[in-house]
Amino acid sequence: MHKTRRIMRDNPQYKKIEIEFLFMDYDDIGLITGKGLVTRVYGKDGWVEM
Repeated sequence: MHKTRRIMRDNPQYKKIEIEFLFMDYDDIGLITGKGLVTRVYGKDGWVEM
């Protein structure tokens, strides 16, 4: 999540960011694992694929 915060801080033109995370689902809890993959960002020109 820290990487995502840096992307948003360093690129104020982005209003939204789409990220794919691995998700581990157990009987009583679900966990997000890994660093995540930024798939696209939303700015003044709309969605842009990464």
